[in-house]
Amino acid sequence: MDYNLNIDTQKAYDRHNFTLWCYNLFELNERLYIEQSISNKLYINENGYLLRSYFVVLWEIIYNGKKFLERQEDKAEKHLSAISKLINELMGTISDDDYFMIKYYRNCASHIFLTSYSVLDEKDIPKDEDSETPFYTKAGKKYYLNYDKILEKVEKVFGSKLGVSEEPRYKNGLISRLYPIIHKYHLEISEIDKKNDKTFNDYILSQIVLKGC
Repeated sequence: MDYNLNIDTQKAYDRHNFTLWCYNLFELNERLYIEQSISNKLYINENGYLLRSYFVVLWEIIYNGKKFLERQEDKAEKHLSAISKLINELMGTISDDDYFMIKYYRNCASHIFLTSYSVLDEKDIPKDEDSETPFYTKAGKKYYLNYDKILEKVEKVFGSKLGVSEEPRYKNGLISRLYPIIHKYHLEISEIDKKNDKTFNDYILSQIVLKGC
């Protein structure tokens, strides 16, 4: 078995998966916008599964996608360049509090039990009151919060006088702020596809074929 070929194959498929997740973000962004426009309501509840998927994909793109792009040798390729600009613009728009909440919503959508945000550990044993969970700022700086500090941070995001019922307003505001940015680069990549007569996915698949995968 050619180990080097397997490495090339894995890299090619990683890029293939990356492009699929980018298109997932574009689709979810538009679907949420359409649903909200039709219903004229807040995004929460009425579109639960779309919201959950949106925050999972958004977090993966701005976190793992960002690191993935930094490793690519052909960053100047038009599709990759556009996605890189998208991520940079999103990161420039969201605050550290937004970054915290996006990860929180992603975790809520991905896990049944949120051990990191709970007073219980994975075995249902109460944590020490001073037990802290590591978090990161969007610049990558590590910090620690115990359960009380996590609650304080969430309440700070919603506003000191706001209750849980105000959470939909925060989500709606966040998604509304990010919508035009994601939409803009969706159009840009679509235009690149038209000019090249090759989609982003076609480009990645061509790399897989060229590498003999």
